[in-house]
Amino acid sequence: MLQKELAQHYVLEIAARATTVQNRCTRLLDEEFFSTAPPIFARTIQRMCAYLSKATLAIYDDIDWSLPAEDIDDDLRILQNTDQIIKILNQQLRYVEAARTERLPWSIVASFEKLVAAFLPNIQIMLRAMWQYNYAFHMLDQGQVFRRYLAGYHAYVPDMELERDVFQEMNRPFHIISFPSLEQKHILLHCLLGHEIGHLLVTEFLTKEREAALIDALKSEISKLADEDLQQLPDSLEEEARRAVKEALIGRKLEEALFFWRRALEELLSDSAGVLLFGPAALFSTLDLAMQTSLDVVPSADTDYYPPWRMRLRHGLELLDHQGGWFPIPDDLFKGDTERARRVNDRVSLIRDLAAKQSDRFEISKSRLAHLVYREVAAMVSAGNLFLTNTKGLGHQQATAVELYPRLPSLIERLDYNIPPNAIEDAIDPEQIATFAEILNAAWFKKLSLPSFDPVTGQFDPVGVETRNLMNNLTLKAIEFAHLATEYAEWKP
Repeated sequence: MLQKELAQHYVLEIAARATTVQNRCTRLLDEEFFSTAPPIFARTIQRMCAYLSKATLAIYDDIDWSLPAEDIDDDLRILQNTDQIIKILNQQLRYVEAARTERLPWSIVASFEKLVAAFLPNIQIMLRAMWQYNYAFHMLDQGQVFRRYLAGYHAYVPDMELERDVFQEMNRPFHIISFPSLEQKHILLHCLLGHEIGHLLVTEFLTKEREAALIDALKSEISKLADEDLQQLPDSLEEEARRAVKEALIGRKLEEALFFWRRALEELLSDSAGVLLFGPAALFSTLDLAMQTSLDVVPSADTDYYPPWRMRLRHGLELLDHQGGWFPIPDDLFKGDTERARRVNDRVSLIRDLAAKQSDRFEISKSRLAHLVYREVAAMVSAGNLFLTNTKGLGHQQATAVELYPRLPSLIERLDYNIPPNAIEDAIDPEQIATFAEILNAAWFKKLSLPSFDPVTGQFDPVGVETRNLMNNLTLKAIEFAHLATEYAEWKP
């Protein structure tokens, strides 16, 4: 039979593709990885392909070729779906390729994983670089996605147990964090990783109950907006049709309102997580990103409903001001060098000036729906911050000016002498190891305290690029050294 012969050919191709993916996994596993996460990911894909290859043969053997062609088509569709899953798994290997040690800021991987484990102990994260300039936290649990792929195949492979034979290593939620490869060594990266982790914390705050409360709060006002839109319809339209159109309008507007609300709180509260973990360094990182685009872009479907950067700057500044003690920074951070302290305080003043302008709110007000939603967002932010500090434990990890500022002068001085800022040298106690937050803030204050252009000529100085790169490398090395020292101190007893 021609159809049977064609199916045999297709089964061979599917098996060959599965083998190709398995072989690619084997080659990737020979690469160097600084974390256990990428090898776990690759080995899981390898086992999935072996499972699907076995299932493919069982699917073929199960076909009754005496049936009409249209009945056999159902079995062929299962083969096609299997083939598609194998192709998708092959694409997923790009995450492993981008997680090789050479592609990562490998010095911070271990310390960042430990930081995450402090308040998210039951998840596995994998850092990976990407060519696109974007920072992203993959909200989907990759293990859950993989399990869905194989959920329908048990009848074809009854002698294999998925959890035991395929997913034994991916036994906790597995999330991928992507960052632009262009910023592999930039201190901008480190603070924004804190923001990305914040996304997973914030998800637990944005509950169905809070969504329902938002709908209840907005429904009457959205109904009025729908009535205004109905005025554009011809008067001849029957009442029943008019009611149906109104209900559809209300439903669509409520759905969009939820997009506005969720995306605004996701970003603003994730910013809160970064500020709570890293203090002023997170605010300075936000400004570095904000200056790459317009500050007042209106949230919309085209922008994935991101809140305006000016609002995010204002939010971070308000959170630091609420904590108190951060600004103006004292001259003591630079051993009394008032000029360097002035430069940092000037940057803070610039952020204050940017945040004081209301142009972002004016742009949002042009959309009556967005204006209504952002009113509710503003009322919810404080509760979200409390959720992060109290419920999710960020209060225990929170950077404070009282604790951080006295330790920074020594770290900044080490950077000035091209020494990694991983320890407080003037401390009598040899256990005075710098924390992740202290190292990052030392680097940011050092960066902002020095002129970007030649202070005498006012012209661009190429040496500044080398200075920047050296400081980034010293910061990475400091994070690695501090992590090793902390691990040793914990192991030693």
